[in-house]
Amino acid sequence: MTLASGISVAPIMATRFSTTAPDTNIATLVRDVMLSSVQRAVPVVSGKDFLGLVTGEGVQKVDHSLWATTPAERVMVPAAAIPRLESTDDLMLALQRFGDAEVLPVVSDGRLVGLLDRRSIANYIRLRDMVTTERG
Repeated sequence: MTLASGISVAPIMATRFSTTAPDTNIATLVRDVMLSSVQRAVPVVSGKDFLGLVTGEGVQKVDHSLWATTPAERVMVPAAAIPRLESTDDLMLALQRFGDAEVLPVVSDGRLVGLLDRRSIANYIRLRDMVTTERG
């Protein structure tokens, strides 16, 4: 049994995060969201619909001079191309779904309810290992 077995995604995912609208320009997104938080990806939403994720890598692909006129939806990774998780999914499943991604969306009934990133998983497993070792 590994340290990630039997743990659901729910206690590890971030439930407080910033989102952006599809028509928000990259300059505004970078200034108001990306530089003012530690989020590794920003969900693009329209109403309650999760449309995709904007990452730093996606933003960097656009020439800086075009940021003010380029909408977030143009640089986002579409939701259909991102593996999804449910909050009840096992952490082992999450680890298998990451692939090259740094952040995965957690959805419930089609609605975005959280974000799970590799750092949070590593921190959780490290802390759990430390606590288990101290008690054991």
